[in-house]
Amino acid sequence: QQTLGLLRMANVSPIALLLGKWLPRLMAAIVLILVQFPFTWLTVTLGGVSWQQIWASYLLLLAHLFLVGNLGLLCSVLRPSSTSACALTFLILILSKILPWFSYGILTWLSEIDVISRQFVANFYQNILGPLSECTASGRLFGEILTTSFKGTPWSIQVISNFGLGA
Repeated sequence: QQTLGLLRMANVSPIALLLGKWLPRLMAAIVLILVQFPFTWLTVTLGGVSWQQIWASYLLLLAHLFLVGNLGLLCSVLRPSSTSACALTFLILILSKILPWFSYGILTWLSEIDVISRQFVANFYQNILGPLSECTASGRLFGEILTTSFKGTPWSIQVISNFGLGA
């Protein structure tokens, strides 16, 4: 908002600048998510959804929001304009989701023309893509939480990794 010079002249610390930029936006997003929470409780009454699914999905969403918000803050520090910061954030999020699957597609193609072994591709899927999918919000939501027999804990590797990477 072109006020950085004035804030620096007023001797505002860098951590106060970062918290002032990050915290109000994060809190507004958290409030928007939490406003929906009581209405989601109705799904338990109507049937088909368990309390564990609701708690796990909201904790998943809050952890992902924390990660994306802090990634956006990091990119806004690294890039001079809001447009380039948004573009960098978007690029990082898209590449982190698409690049592993694109690599898997290339490896599968290479195994079909006998450049690499099929066992290597299977190990890549089992040791790289499987755990990486568990660390993403969409992978955990569609792969685990939305199953009808979900009885797991809200705390998972996805929640812990998103909070850790966001920090």
